Formats: sequence, C-alpha cells, structure tokens
Amino acid sequence: MPYLTDKELTERFEYYTVQVEKLLLQGEDIDSVLNQSPFGVHLNDAKTLEVLHVNKKLTEVIGFHNNEIKEMGMEYLENYLHPDTLSNVAKFLPPIYENMNSHETYPFLQHVLLHDCKDFSPLITFSKTTSFQNGLVVCLSLRPGDFENMSPKMEQVVEMDSFKLKHFKRFQQLSEREVEVLTLLANGKNNPRIAKELYLSRHTVETHRKNIKRKLDLKNFRDLMRYAIAFDLVRF
Repeated sequence: MPYLTDKELTERFEYYTVQVEKLLLQGEDIDSVLNQSPFGVHLNDAKTLEVLHVNKKLTEVIGFHNNEIKEMGMEYLENYLHPDTLSNVAKFLPPIYENMNSHETYPFLQHVLLHDCKDFSPLITFSKTTSFQNGLVVCLSLRPGDFENMSPKMEQVVEMDSFKLKHFKRFQQLSEREVEVLTLLANGKNNPRIAKELYLSRHTVETHRKNIKRKLDLKNFRDLMRYAIAFDLVRF
C-alpha cells in the first residue's frame, strides 16, 4: 500500500467516527461497535464532556475499565486530564459541539495522565456530535506515535471504496438540508416534490441544488448518483 500523508490518515480517522455513529444508530451493541477498533474510542456527553463509555483499546492506554470510568464520572476528567486541558476544553468544546454540523469532525489535542506514564501525555482526539437526543459525542483518541504504521489497520477497519475515500471531505461540506435534498434527488424526486416533502419553496430547493452541485463539483446526474450510492443515500 502506498505511503499515506498525515492529511490522508486524518481523513480516515474522521471517517471512522462517522462509521461508529452509523452503527450505533442502527442499534448495534455499543461494546461490539467500539471494540472493533484498533485504537481508543470513547463516548462523551456533549455538554459536560463526561466520559460515558470506553473501548478495550482505550482501557489499555488510560488504565481504567469502562465500569471504573462510569463510577468515577466527572472525577476522571478532574483527576486525569491536565488542569490546563480541562480548563480549555470545558470552555471551547461545548459551544463547538452545539453549533457543529452533524457531518463535521473536530480534532483537538488533550494532555492526559496515562497508566504507563509518570507525566501527562498528549492524545490527538477526533470528536463528532451524533444524532442521539442525549447529546452523545463519538471520540477517537490516539497518541501521536500511533499515526505510524496505522494505515493498514485503517484500511481493514474503514471499508469504503476509493471514490468514497477520495470524496469524503467534499461530502462533509454539505449541510443537513443539502443532504436531504441530495437524497430525494437520487431517489427520483423532482423540485416540486422535494419542495412539498421538505416544506420549502421551489426557489429554495433550486438554491440547495446549486449549492450541492458547486460543493460536490457535479458535472451531470451520473456524478450525483455516484455520491448518493457511495454515501448510502439510495433507498432500494
């Protein structure tokens, strides 16, 4: 497999957080979904940032099992995050999560006291808000060194074709409404029908279509359908 740049690796990590949410929304068992990952995954509360669930890989890194994390609650953050990290994330993360597009992934750096280190160590974390009503956030945390030799694992975990991988970042630019319009277009609906289903004016639908075409650089309907099929928007 050819060498992957940091940007390409980052895109894979971002995509993986989306896949975790997708499986959870489908009703898959939390432990089963999270433990498939070869790197640390945790679920957090979007408002308090409390860690609600961790997988086995993260347990290896932080030294605490899922039940221990749950029992500690907010005390885990207070005792094992660097004070500066806790102060900073408590200020900027909740507002970011509140205003994030559901297709976006937000990366940040935190310093954590790990079980095999005497001092605080950096963890690169990719976080994504979810569609769950309880304000759940999916987080993927890695040590900087974990980026080395990670691409083969990512290829096994992130099962997507080359088109989906290549155009994932472009697809993320779409708003939720634009994804809705794209979905209806791909399933054979015309502008009047889309306007009726989404309670929009025809002019607004046309505006959304123009924005979709621009953001995805669509040349024709075939391009539109490639995106729709790749990102599971077609209803069979």
